[in-house]
Amino acid sequence: NKITPAIGYSIGNLSFGIGVDFSISKMMFDRIYKDITNTYELPGTFRYESNVGYSLGGKIGAVFKLFPETKIAYSFVSGNTSHLDGNMEVYTTKKEFPVQNVNVSNSMSLPPRHQAGISHKIGSFLIAFDIRYIQWSNGFSSNKFVLERSVIPTPLGVDTNTLTFRLKWKDQVVYAIGTEYS
Repeated sequence: NKITPAIGYSIGNLSFGIGVDFSISKMMFDRIYKDITNTYELPGTFRYESNVGYSLGGKIGAVFKLFPETKIAYSFVSGNTSHLDGNMEVYTTKKEFPVQNVNVSNSMSLPPRHQAGISHKIGSFLIAFDIRYIQWSNGFSSNKFVLERSVIPTPLGVDTNTLTFRLKWKDQVVYAIGTEYS
């Protein structure tokens, strides 16, 4: 969830604004391995739930009226990072403690975004074109969870305290065209 108090101002043909993003987030996921009968959960199974994370970001934008019916605009939304430390329930290979709860350190970054566009109005009909650049590689190249102790079984039989998900998201350019009738 995000709350963005903002303020804007106009001078002649130029309007601009600035806002501060207050983000609240939480992450939950699990990976479950079951036996062949689908009855028992096996070592390597885990369930993760983060605490609530908070972060700050911001945005700026401007609109310039080129002609009475034509406008161009640009906006920038900063990235932000939420610290999502939490707890993980892990099914281990240890017979004396088959299920262990461990504290986890994790953070997730949302990427910065740039957007530019142009619109033109003819009577009650408006047409707009936008280009958006989203830097997904800044926040979604990988996600690393560091546990307080080594309890995640590996295929080599050694337990580890690190889970790294290599997401490898690529940056994205989005083109959009839209119309409006009022």
